[in-house]
Amino acid sequence: MRTRCPMSSLWNIGRRAAIDTLAHPGRLLASAVDLEGFFDDALKVFEEAAARSAKSNIAWEMNELTGGRIAGQWHGQWHYIYEIALDAGVKLVYGSDAHTPDAIGTHRFVDSLLSKLPKGCLGRPEEVIKK
Repeated sequence: MRTRCPMSSLWNIGRRAAIDTLAHPGRLLASAVDLEGFFDDALKVFEEAAARSAKSNIAWEMNELTGGRIAGQWHGQWHYIYEIALDAGVKLVYGSDAHTPDAIGTHRFVDSLLSKLPKGCLGRPEEVIKK
């Protein structure tokens, strides 16, 4: 994949042809927003972002490190972000975002998300990479 688009660029989705993947959607949400008060509103923003992503063939990354950024009470609801993406036709990809050697290949959080999503929902590289 060539370029990953950070969450802060939600409104630019589809404007840059080189973007293949939206990196860790929800990370900014997890780090900077009062989830208790704004989660439902944020999901509405993700609906618009998913529509733009699908139109531009931009995949969304399911990110392991995000699981460590959100409070445990939200782990059971984080899959809603990816359900929105799938409903819009967005491909999902996995990324560990490992920052230490022992984190390489970890996938507990992503596995918990995948358990709540349709079987086989992860995209294949050839479905995501733009030529």
